[in-house]
Amino acid sequence: LLTHAVDFYASDLGQRLVAVENAAHLSDDAEAARADGEQIIADLVRTGAPRLIILQRMGPAIDPQNTSVRAVEEIQVRFLLSASAAGVLPMELDEPALRSLMADQRGELRQRMRQSGLIHAAHVYQSFSDDDLEAYVAALEHPKMQRVYELMNGIQYEIMANRFEVLARRMADLHPGEEL
Repeated sequence: LLTHAVDFYASDLGQRLVAVENAAHLSDDAEAARADGEQIIADLVRTGAPRLIILQRMGPAIDPQNTSVRAVEEIQVRFLLSASAAGVLPMELDEPALRSLMADQRGELRQRMRQSGLIHAAHVYQSFSDDDLEAYVAALEHPKMQRVYELMNGIQYEIMANRFEVLARRMADLHPGEEL
């Protein structure tokens, strides 16, 4: 799996993708990037451009097991329960009730995440040709690459959840009016 991913990302296209993705992560103007992505999507919809379908395929290719929504929910639950246990929240949380509430809102969260991912992709990959994006999505849809992303996403989500639990516990040490 590692060789498969390295071979793709070491290619010319892979290197160009990594460069724009890294630049996007370092950008300070998320609002401008979102507005730009929204405008690109609106233009693609208005013109009926086939690029929109390519971009729409990207989300499921990056999250092949559709775990991102459940992972975000789990991160939120772990943070809130840790904050509750640390005394940061004014009330003690009921874990089953919290999970039920999140399950009720899962469809809305899934839709927001799908839309956000599409807008982000439209902005980040705007300098790439349709052929380049098609090649990228085809690479992402390969079963080996999907397994790589499944593993990477799992690791990323676990790291995030652990960090939020630590943050929740450390928040108990803050005093009112103290900056985070």
